[in-house]
Amino acid sequence: MKKSTSFEDDVINDALAFFIQDQGEAFKYECAWHEVRNQAKWLAMYGEGYSKRTKTSASWAYTSSSQSNTTTNCEFYPTSSLQCPMGTKMAKRKAKEKSKETNFDLMEIKAMQELLSQVLTKSEDHIHIKETEVQNREGKLLLMEFATLMKDTTGMTKTQLQYHNHLCEIIKKNMG
Repeated sequence: MKKSTSFEDDVINDALAFFIQDQGEAFKYECAWHEVRNQAKWLAMYGEGYSKRTKTSASWAYTSSSQSNTTTNCEFYPTSSLQCPMGTKMAKRKAKEKSKETNFDLMEIKAMQELLSQVLTKSEDHIHIKETEVQNREGKLLLMEFATLMKDTTGMTKTQLQYHNHLCEIIKKNMG
């Protein structure tokens, strides 16, 4: 809520008079104060409703107007969550750090890609070797089956001949 201008002027004039009375000289930074008083950092402090505090002359500590006998060791300006904008050097430093992080991330990703491509190549080689082994086994099995089918049965006993014929039927079914 914005207060009336005449009330603000009265408060400012009273504060200036109090400063002159307290310090013995005029407030030198009134122009600067007029420039910064409406900035967000200072408006946030004004809007939060801090209690009025006055400086006691004996201990130079601040006291709350509601507790005039109790002294406190608080800071006059409480910390605010708002911060001043960073300077040029700080902005450049932050940008540089961010680019270093980005470069590091890119290098890390490239290293991971290389590692994955190596693993993929090894996996493909392993699969190819296993396929070759399976083909070799199938070829050997086919040769053994063919040898069984072509075996000379003239010297076999009746039982051996029955086993041989049964095995030949199974082989023929598997071949299709």
